[in-house]
Amino acid sequence: MQRARPRFIAIPPAPGDGTLLARAYVARVDVDRDSGVPAYRQLAGQLREAIRAGEMTGRLPSARSISEETGVGILTARKALRVLTGEGWATVTNGLGTFAASREDWPGG
Repeated sequence: MQRARPRFIAIPPAPGDGTLLARAYVARVDVDRDSGVPAYRQLAGQLREAIRAGEMTGRLPSARSISEETGVGILTARKALRVLTGEGWATVTNGLGTFAASREDWPGG
């Protein structure tokens, strides 16, 4: 039972006026490849919890960044981000990236 080491994603804030592209984001991501739960589901769940806890706001890390930092494939990272957008925890703005939904836009809230 080999378990992937927890890694941290730290993305610097993007340049600009700061309205849409907020502060740096940090999330602890730990994917257990032996759990029987697909990696994209684990990743989406951990990102969802980070959004709920207020650890991730504004622009989320790109699929490429998530892939490089966690060791999962880029398609797995993209699928996790699609799950979040499908559930309403994130929105996609073409040309800018994926953004965490604001508290008033959370599902069930």
